[in-house]
Amino acid sequence: MQKFHGDLKDLFALSRKTDAVFSVTGPLQTVLTLASFLLILLYGSQRLQLARAYLRDAPLPDPG
Repeated sequence: MQKFHGDLKDLFALSRKTDAVFSVTGPLQTVLTLASFLLILLYGSQRLQLARAYLRDAPLPDPG
C-alpha cells in the first residue's frame, strides 16, 4: 500500500482538477442544451405555421 501512496495522491489530485473543470462546464452544457432544445422547438413551430398557411391557401386539386 505504501508504494501506491504517491499514485493515489496523483489520482486524487487529478480527480479534484476534473471536478473543478466540470463544475464550470456542467452548467454551461445545461444552458447550451436547453437553448438548442428551445431553438429546435421554435424552428419546428415556424415550419408548422408555414405548412398550415400553405395548405390553407393552396388550390384544391381538380377531381376530373
